[in-house]
Amino acid sequence: MGCLHAYSAASNGDYYGAEKAVDCAAQLIVQCADDELEALFPKFQPSRVTIMTNDGKEYSTRVDVLKGDPRDPMTEEEIAVKFIVLGGDVIGKEQFKNCKSSS
Repeated sequence: MGCLHAYSAASNGDYYGAEKAVDCAAQLIVQCADDELEALFPKFQPSRVTIMTNDGKEYSTRVDVLKGDPRDPMTEEEIAVKFIVLGGDVIGKEQFKNCKSSS
């Protein structure tokens, strides 16, 4: 959920707020192997995310093909968001705006 919030914030231009959202969410993540999912590799690279709320509810979803894979390519907008989230501190927001406006 943190990552979804982060990319939503980033796509609205709030790249630094997105980073804070990811940092907060990362402290709550528990990662574990799943034999059912591991058996599908290498044809698929499955992941399952389960969110457990404070009131005991669980929400879960599974993805077999990662975003950016040729079977599920990223849109130009998603690439731009990823570029600024990963490289914004390197080139700065102004330089990113210049790159974006010249494309």
